[in-house]
Amino acid sequence: MIANTVVAKGVLALAALLSTAPAAFAIDWTVRDLHPAGASSSYLYGGDGGRQTGLTNQNGVYRARLWNGAATSWVDLNPPGSRSAIAYAASGNSQVGYADFDTGTRASLWHGTAASWQDLTPAGSNDAIAYDLSGGRQVGYAAFDGVARASLWSGTAASWVDLNPTMSTNSYGLGIHGNQQVGAALVQDISRASLWSSTKESWIDLSPPDSMFSVANGISATQQVGYAQLGDHFHAGLWTGSAESWVNLSPAGSTDSFANAVHDGRQVGFAIFGDSWRAGIWSGTADSWIDLSAFVPRWFSNTNARSIWNDDQFLYIAGYGTNNTTRREEALLWTQPIPAPSGGLMLILLSASLSRRHR
Repeated sequence: MIANTVVAKGVLALAALLSTAPAAFAIDWTVRDLHPAGASSSYLYGGDGGRQTGLTNQNGVYRARLWNGAATSWVDLNPPGSRSAIAYAASGNSQVGYADFDTGTRASLWHGTAASWQDLTPAGSNDAIAYDLSGGRQVGYAAFDGVARASLWSGTAASWVDLNPTMSTNSYGLGIHGNQQVGAALVQDISRASLWSSTKESWIDLSPPDSMFSVANGISATQQVGYAQLGDHFHAGLWTGSAESWVNLSPAGSTDSFANAVHDGRQVGFAIFGDSWRAGIWSGTADSWIDLSAFVPRWFSNTNARSIWNDDQFLYIAGYGTNNTTRREEALLWTQPIPAPSGGLMLILLSASLSRRHR
C-alpha cells in the first residue's frame, strides 16, 4: 500500500510538472543561414534528422537541394536532363518534390543523390508533384487532361493511387502521416481542406463553417493544420479530424495567418502584422504563438516557417526570410535543444521505479 501511494504521488507530481512546462520550451532558438555562395535565392521547405530539403535559384534555374545543417553542405539533387527541380520534404534518407523536363513536370523521389532519382509520375500524366512522404509512401498530385488528382504512391509510378473525391474537379495531396493524408479539393469552385485515409472514398471535408476557402497543409498523429478564409482574411487553423474541431490560431494583432506544418503538438507557419510576415510556432491555441522572427538577425524580414521536426537532441524548424542587406531570400534553419529531464523530474521517476521494485 505504501509503495502504491509513493508511485501515485510521483505520477501526480510528474503530471503537475509537465502541465506547467512552456509550450515550446523556455530556451531561445538558434538560427542558421544555409544560403550557399553563388545562389541568388534559397529556401528551406522540409527536413528530417540533421538534413534539410529545399531549393536554390542559380542564374534563374531552380536546383533541388539537400543540406546537412551548414551552408556549404549542400547536395544538388537535380537529375540529369532536368531544367529545374525542387525538394519539398524528407524522411529518413528519402526526399520528394519534382523535376521539370521538356516532357513535363515529374513527381520525384530521391535517396540522397541526383543519381538516385525516381520518377513517380503515373502513365498518362505529364504534370505531377510529390509534396510529402512518410513510412515509405508519398503524397502529391498527378494531372490528367488538365485535371489535378490528389495522389498517393508507395515508391513507384506503378503504385499510384487516385485520391480525387468523386465530386471534386481538382485536388491536391499536401501532407501525409501514417495512413492519412491532407490537402485540398475543389468542390463547386470552393477549395476545401481535405483529409483522406488512403482512398478517395475516405475523403473528409475539413472546411470550417462559413469558410470561403480552406487548405490543409500538414498532418501529424491526430492533428491537421492549414488555413481558412473567414470573411476578408485568412486564418491559420488546427483540426483533429473533423470540420467541427477547427481551432483558429490567428495571433492577436495579425491580419492574416497560415499554418504550414505540425509535429508533436506544435504548429508552424507565419502571421502578417502590417506589412511584415513573421514566422511563428504555436502549441494548439492562438495565445500560444511565439514570434520566431525575433530570433533572426535584425537585417532579416518577412520570415516564413515551413516545416518542423526533431531528433534526439534538437527541435528543428525549416524556412526562409528576406535578407535586406543582400536583397535576397535566404534559407533559414531554427534549432532549439530539447531539454534533458530536470533533477526534480529524474527524482520523481527514480522514486516511482524504486517503489515498483519494493512492492
